[in-house]
Amino acid sequence: VLRITCLRLRISKYIANSPCEAFE
Repeated sequence: VLRITCLRLRISKYIANSPCEAFE
């Protein structure tokens, strides 16, 4: 589920420093 959230954040670009990097 973290990956999904990560992708959504990256696609949305709502947050420049998305926590996606932390998850990956």
